[in-house]
Amino acid sequence: GLYGGEAMTVFKYFLKILGRYRSAVALYVGVFVVMGIISTPKDSAEQQYTEVKADIAIIDEDQSVAAKHLTEYLAEGNTLLPAPDLQDIDEQIYMGLFDMVAVIPEGFAEAGSNQQITIYQSSFSSVAYKPVENLNVYMHLLNLSRKENGEINYELLNAALQEKAEVALLPSSRQKTGQAEWYKRYMNNALYPLTATIIFVIGMIMADFNNKKIAFRNRCSGKPLRDFQVQMFAGQLIFGVFLWALLLAIPMLVFKADFSQINIGLHALNLAVLMVTTLSLAFCLNMVVKSKSALSAIANIFSLGSAFVAGAFIPQEFLGSFAIKLAHFLPAYYFVNANEAISTSSGDWVGNMGMQLLFALAALLVGYYIAKIHQREKALEI
Repeated sequence: GLYGGEAMTVFKYFLKILGRYRSAVALYVGVFVVMGIISTPKDSAEQQYTEVKADIAIIDEDQSVAAKHLTEYLAEGNTLLPAPDLQDIDEQIYMGLFDMVAVIPEGFAEAGSNQQITIYQSSFSSVAYKPVENLNVYMHLLNLSRKENGEINYELLNAALQEKAEVALLPSSRQKTGQAEWYKRYMNNALYPLTATIIFVIGMIMADFNNKKIAFRNRCSGKPLRDFQVQMFAGQLIFGVFLWALLLAIPMLVFKADFSQINIGLHALNLAVLMVTTLSLAFCLNMVVKSKSALSAIANIFSLGSAFVAGAFIPQEFLGSFAIKLAHFLPAYYFVNANEAISTSSGDWVGNMGMQLLFALAALLVGYYIAKIHQREKALEI
C-alpha cells in the first residue's frame, strides 16, 4: 500500500505526482505573467504628446497667392507629396499612398465665391482627420481675415494661424493611483491561474489516488482513513500556499511594483481566502468527478467562466445585469469585490471575504457528505 511502513508515505507520493504536473503550473502562470506585462501601466512622466503628420497631396487648379499660401500652411504640419493625376486619386488613396488629397478649384478664395475645395480622405487612415481639420480651420480664419473690400489680410491671417494650442497631459485620478489600480487588476486576473491550476492539478492527483487498485491497497493497509485524509490535506495545502506565494512574488520579481501605494497585506489575505475556497471546491468536485478529461475541462471552463462573469477580466460596470446576477453564485464575484474595496479603501472587504469562506464551508460539507457515502459503499464491497 501507499502507507508501506512510513507515516508520511501518502504525503510523499502526493508530492511525487505533483511533480508530473509542473509544466501545467508553468503554463497557467506563464499566460498570467504575459497578461500582466501587457497591462503594466507606464510612468505618466514618460508620456508625451507628439503631433502626428499625414501624407497629403494638393492639386492646385487656382495657382493664386491664396492657393500657394494654403498649400504652404498644410505642408507645415503634414508631409506634402507629389500630387497624383486626378483620375488616379481614389485608387492611390485606397492603396495607402495618401491620407488626404485636396483639389483647390479656381477662384476658391475670392470673396463671395461658391467654389468648394474637393477633399479625398482615406477611410483606413487614423491620421487623415488632421489635414482635413487643418484645412477647415484655414478656410474659417481666411474668411475672418478679409478686409472691407473683400481682400485677404495675410498679416492678420498669418498671426491667427501661428496661434498654437499648448497641449499638456494632466494626470487623471486613475494615473495618480496607477500602481494601486494596476495591482487591483493584477489580483483580479490572479483569479484565473489560481483556480485553474488548483482544480486541474489537484483533480489529476486525486484521480490517480482514486484509481481502484491504489484505493483497494489503501483500504487493505490497515491504516486509519483519517491518516490518509490528513496527509492528503497537508499536500494540497502546501501546493495551495506555494501557488499563493508565487502569485504574490511575481509583482516583486517581474513588474517591480511600488508597494508604498498598495495595501498588499489585505490583498494577500483576500488571495489566501480564495485559495482556501478553491481547495474546498476542488475537494468537493473530486468527490463527484473521477474522469481526468472531465476534470481538465471543468478546470478551464470554471476558471475562465468565473473570471469573465465575476468581473476579473472585464470590469463589472461593463457586464450585463444577467451576468452580475449569475456571478453572485460564484466565490470569484466576492473576491473581485473585496479587491475593489481594498483598492479604493471603501466597501465591505470583510463581508466579501466572509462570503468566500461560506462557499468553502458549503463545499467542504457537501464533499464530506459524499465521501461518507462512498466510504459506506466501499465498505460493502469488501
